[in-house]
Amino acid sequence: MPDTRPNFFIHLRSEFDCLLHVNGAFAGRLPASGGLPDSRDFIHIEAGYGEVLAVTAAPLSFDKEFGWKRLPVSCMLTAGSRAVCNVSERPSAAALTVTGANAQAIRLPKNHYEVLLTEEILYGYCPPTPAAQNEFYFRNERHIVTVFKDTLNQAVCEGGGRLYVHVLPVRYIHEQTTFETDGQTLIVKIGGTVRGMRYLAAIAFDGEYRQEINLLADRLETEGNEIQTLTQRRDIAHRAAVMTYALSEGRYELKNKYMVYLSDGPRKPLHDRFIPYALFEAVKAGDYAEARSFLTEDLAAVIKDDGALADFFDPYDVVRENAYYDDHKNAVLLTGNGKGDLLELSVWDGKIDNMRIL
Repeated sequence: MPDTRPNFFIHLRSEFDCLLHVNGAFAGRLPASGGLPDSRDFIHIEAGYGEVLAVTAAPLSFDKEFGWKRLPVSCMLTAGSRAVCNVSERPSAAALTVTGANAQAIRLPKNHYEVLLTEEILYGYCPPTPAAQNEFYFRNERHIVTVFKDTLNQAVCEGGGRLYVHVLPVRYIHEQTTFETDGQTLIVKIGGTVRGMRYLAAIAFDGEYRQEINLLADRLETEGNEIQTLTQRRDIAHRAAVMTYALSEGRYELKNKYMVYLSDGPRKPLHDRFIPYALFEAVKAGDYAEARSFLTEDLAAVIKDDGALADFFDPYDVVRENAYYDDHKNAVLLTGNGKGDLLELSVWDGKIDNMRIL
């Protein structure tokens, strides 16, 4: 009887530069995946049904400035279920099982799997070093906010018989702490930068401390009771998301949200091969007029309303280059919720005239 058990095609990626070993044998140097749609930074291995692979990644870098280092990570990959004795009964039920906290798998068509290795960081201890300490009297009670660094960056709020610890981002650089009140609620705002981006945390106190907002944006402005952020989407069209939060009765609520272009109108793809990415980005941004500009009149007539276009891409979070399937040159890879599909497209004269999920 021929063996009907499937082979498993495994593509290993990593968040960090590392040396990769599989079952104790050196498999190669694996550079950090940059998150770009055309990144081919992966190592391909094949496994037979029932085979178990022990994967270990040894990091090649550490952070001297912030006093932390990456630890080696490992995971076990089991190709198919050993519990299925009669493989002719349900060969299609075979799946790759990943064991390990630092590995995430995406199931792709034709028994392909992408496994992403995530970093494990050891934060080096350093004595508590205060960055700022501010105080404010609210309802005749003293409130003290201390921003400091020991193993992590933290902000400690004390007052009203309560203690609250807010963990700040790893690369946070403190700039200011401010206090606001409407007489009923005290709002503590802790602001600074993280890798050049603006950071703001707002913590409210009305008998208990609670986090109200935790924002990271390219631009951040505060005016009166409102906070407005601008966050670049870093897409082909150069869009940015603008969000406005308004303080009402001691709570921040999202008041408005919209998209803007950072230049005079959307930038267009420089080559036809980037049109699928531009289409996906436009749909995800809710920019349906721009999305339809990439479709031929005939295809746009088939996809009559914007809701159908949104539903088509709704299961997916990312569009990427098809780096794994040589027999589908005109396809891109869509991934989301732990699975992926191939989207095959044909482009004619700068327009998509047909697309389908394979």
